[in-house]
Amino acid sequence: MPICIMIGSKLLAKSPLTLRKTLDKKDGVVSQDMELVKLIGKQGTVVNDLRPAGRAEIDGQSFDVVSTGDYIEKGEEVIVSEVDGNRIVVKPIKK
Repeated sequence: MPICIMIGSKLLAKSPLTLRKTLDKKDGVVSQDMELVKLIGKQGTVVNDLRPAGRAEIDGQSFDVVSTGDYIEKGEEVIVSEVDGNRIVVKPIKK
């Protein structure tokens, strides 16, 4: 009996009767907040040290951000270089 259930569940999973489809990046589907995309190119200030993740204030709002791998100290100016899904990537502004 358990073998029949196992085989039946595998066949049902591949059946066109089931509407089970997983969408992901390779299908071209990425959940992304379009408001975050507008942050690309904007400058902000690091609220706490980025090692490489932390918070930065951009356009008067506080966001969770990650650096491009660099350690960035609190108070340094950064620019948003990339938004991938809900991940905001910043890099330091060279002075």
